[in-house]
Amino acid sequence: MDNEQSFESILLLSIVENHLKYNGYDYLILPALKLSQIQLVQCLNSIADSLDLHYTKLKGTTWKEDKLKEMTDPDLVYILLPDGFISLKIVGEFEFRMLYIYEIHIGPKLRNKGLGTRLMDIIQNIALDLSNNDSLRDDWLENNYQIGNGDVRKLEKGDSVITAVGLTVFTDNINALRFYVKLGFLIHPTSPGYDRHGKINLKRDDDILYYIMHKPLKI
Repeated sequence: MDNEQSFESILLLSIVENHLKYNGYDYLILPALKLSQIQLVQCLNSIADSLDLHYTKLKGTTWKEDKLKEMTDPDLVYILLPDGFISLKIVGEFEFRMLYIYEIHIGPKLRNKGLGTRLMDIIQNIALDLSNNDSLRDDWLENNYQIGNGDVRKLEKGDSVITAVGLTVFTDNINALRFYVKLGFLIHPTSPGYDRHGKINLKRDDDILYYIMHKPLKI
């Protein structure tokens, strides 16, 4: 992976900054390349505090090594909260034209105050800004970006660039699942456990460890 921030990441960083400032939040916003080692470890500890058992079940006891590599993806944009963090990335791969929430961790000091819902609303609005961003569309048109699931075709000028907000959630993280269902998220067609309605079964299923979820944008 090249250690260089992409056009998409630079654009996302700018739009995230604008939205958070507009909503009165002065959180530190950084591209992954500018995270200090201390900040990176703090973010990893936030993940471990809430999801260590889930990741150990999925990937074994060495999951932190793989997670650290993922966390340093130069296209990730970080929002550092006083207790927790969020990381976002523009994902453009055929049917995956999403603003993807790689991580969202709100620590105990900030929970039960409605912050999670407010931040998810802001992320939705960020995705809406990206959906018809001419600069992003022109960049993807110039690079012959292709879309479609089955019949693949090139992106055209009338297409929305970003079509959804996406994320991954562990199936036994019931509180998180309920939260995302309440916000209107569905199972993505590429997810384990998908049915044609995209509905989520909140009953435990040991054969399915995680869902890929998405919330289509109302454009």
